[in-house]
This record gives sequence, structure tokens and C-alpha cells, in this order.
Amino acid sequence: MDTINNIDTISYLLSKALPFVLLGVLGFNLIQMLFKAGWNRKRFASFYMTCLVGGLTVISILFVQYGVHDLFLIPVFAIAIIIPIVKRKEFFPFSLSCAKCGRGISIRKILFEDPAYCDSCEKIEADKDPGNITT
Repeated sequence: MDTINNIDTISYLLSKALPFVLLGVLGFNLIQMLFKAGWNRKRFASFYMTCLVGGLTVISILFVQYGVHDLFLIPVFAIAIIIPIVKRKEFFPFSLSCAKCGRGISIRKILFEDPAYCDSCEKIEADKDPGNITT
């Protein structure tokens, strides 16, 4: 009978690749902290993504460690796909357009500012409440 080496499995490849993805998402979360202090919706979203990728990393490492067959990754990844779909408001708060007028906004505002306004709407909001908008 032919035995499968752990090196040939998908879980082995995931256990080697997912830590780098995890570091990337953690780095993104830390960069968000530089732009805006506190826990806004977008920072929570990157934290949720970090938890999801971290969980997948741990599971793939455990699969390699204990020699679990890769077919058992199917329900794990199904759950990892279903959770962000069900909780899409928490996982994906990134809007590509202004929250007020619908114009396009810069990538910095898409990723870091909550709520994301275009420059003209941001000036209007700053005039209404000077302590509300930070740039």
C-alpha cells in the first residue's frame, strides 16, 4: 500500500503558506491603527479576518501533525467561507464610494476611514461637527 507523505498534502502547503497570509493581515491591522486610533468597524473587520486566517492556520498545522486526510479540510473551508458570507457587514465594511454622495474615494479612505466620505462631503461634515472628522 502506498503511503502519502505529509509534504504532498494540501494541508502541508497550507501550513506553510497561511502564516504569511496571517502576518499580512496582522500587518494591515497594525497599519490601520496608525491611521486611526480606536476600534472602528474596518479595524474590527481586519481583526475578524485575522482570527479566521489564524484558525485556518492552526487547523492546517494540526492536520499535518496528526496525519488527518485532506478531505476533512472541505468542511473546514466551507465553514471558513460561510462565516464571512453570513457576517458580511462585519467582515466587509469597505465601501468603494462616498457614504453620502456616492462618488469614488481614495484607497486610503476605503481602507482606513469610517465612515468614508469624499473630500467635498468631508468638508461639509467638518463644518457641521469640527470634532467628528479627522484627516
